[in-house]
Amino acid sequence: MVAANCAPVSKGQGALKNTETALGVKAALDATFLKVSHVKRLLSDLEASFLSGRDGTKARHLVIFGDSGVGKTRLLEVFAALHPREELEDRTVIPVVFAKMPSNPTPRRIVVAFLKALGSVFATKGKEDEPMEQLKTLCAECGVRIILIDEASHLVDRGREKTHYRFGDALKEVVDELGIPTVLTGVPRLARLFEVNEQLRGRFSRRRTIKRFSIVDKHVLSEFRSVVHSLSQKLENVDLLDLTSSELLPRIHAATHGLMRPLNELLKEAVDLAYLKPKPAITLEVLQMAFKNSIWECCPEERNPFSKAFKFLPLDGAGEPYEKPSRDQ
Repeated sequence: MVAANCAPVSKGQGALKNTETALGVKAALDATFLKVSHVKRLLSDLEASFLSGRDGTKARHLVIFGDSGVGKTRLLEVFAALHPREELEDRTVIPVVFAKMPSNPTPRRIVVAFLKALGSVFATKGKEDEPMEQLKTLCAECGVRIILIDEASHLVDRGREKTHYRFGDALKEVVDELGIPTVLTGVPRLARLFEVNEQLRGRFSRRRTIKRFSIVDKHVLSEFRSVVHSLSQKLENVDLLDLTSSELLPRIHAATHGLMRPLNELLKEAVDLAYLKPKPAITLEVLQMAFKNSIWECCPEERNPFSKAFKFLPLDGAGEPYEKPSRDQ
């Protein structure tokens, strides 16, 4: 591979022109949530879990797998927003608790994470079973209907099978004690947790996977084109190439690996660079620099998807942005 110059890519010395417009465009990109087919299905699955667990029915837990950047966290954020908190005279109704799995997730640390997500100022207080009793009381008083746990892959980030089994038992203990529908999200290696812990596997038998967009499957390609088109419509007051053309769409797919987060970051960086120009424009050269600034700073020219030298090979080799982590291999 050609040696790369890793010096930071400069955006120029002058301040961005029309900064407010650029900020508005980037905010619009961040706020955009596109309900493509898999998103609609997952929102339906989440709602089914939300509606379970009451009136004596069994709580329906759910696991959502997906590569980093595919949109798992954003999905949970949107679902939580559909069921907002409500301030009453005597209490706060919290239908959805949105927490992140702590590292080294012991039962106590999981409970503390849930308490913090609820807003408890006493989350770390108490001995032995006191935090769990506090959590059960708050969940009942606040009308908690579902618990969303992001970054559940922490359960398998450390150790081997014995450690994974122990962490799985920690989660099972908390989930069983609460009896509230629980949703986990994590990268594909989270599946190891259910391979080693049969009891947890039975509780979380409902599993879904968010796949990155492909350009091989015609239907998925059509959805990816629709996503790129919808996002490009947010790029107002700037001259813009047709990002969905047969020339550019494969380059954008290669640059982002079909993942939502890199796609959003690429476009926001392109907006920043475009407003350096007297007449804002997103050109192939702008996209080439935006890729280096937002995704792969040390990218050799022939591995930059927006370079004429690019050979359209996936950027998943050693040292490349979409290299599979060794712990997943």
